[in-house]
Amino acid sequence: IYENYARMISSRLNALLRINSEVEVVNVEEQRYYEFSNALSDNDVLTIVNASLPDDSENDPIIMHISTQLMLSMIDRRLGSSDNDIENISLDYSYTDLELSLYSNIVNYIIRSMKDGWANYLDVDFEMQRVEINPSLMQNISPDEIIVIIVMDVSFSSVKGQINICLPVN
Repeated sequence: IYENYARMISSRLNALLRINSEVEVVNVEEQRYYEFSNALSDNDVLTIVNASLPDDSENDPIIMHISTQLMLSMIDRRLGSSDNDIENISLDYSYTDLELSLYSNIVNYIIRSMKDGWANYLDVDFEMQRVEINPSLMQNISPDEIIVIIVMDVSFSSVKGQINICLPVN
């Protein structure tokens, strides 16, 4: 599912950023949610995605995390820059309101492809619920719940970063 999804978002990012990008799935692992949340810093931004199944059952949300350097480089490209040399971003970097708006725009663009990635297996609709700017306040999933983490490496120009997708097992 996510190999197919990686190819789809690679072509979407090519169009969005007007640069050749590569996206590949590097790891899929099962772990407890607290292991994922403990790896996040207080200034990381999470995207909460609702997955709607045809039977209208209530599901825990999917969580997407995009590394700060990768997202800032994508925002920079969207604003017309051709220089992707964003380095030395401090761990306490906080997005501005304008950057958060552009963040939401880019993530929405990426989420739209998720339905196509699942199309051969399940009819699922994905919709961005919100952007959470403080991961420690994210309490939709219990800390001991089992989750699946899909880690995708994204690279374009001299920029490399990761997209992490957290799927609750249920």
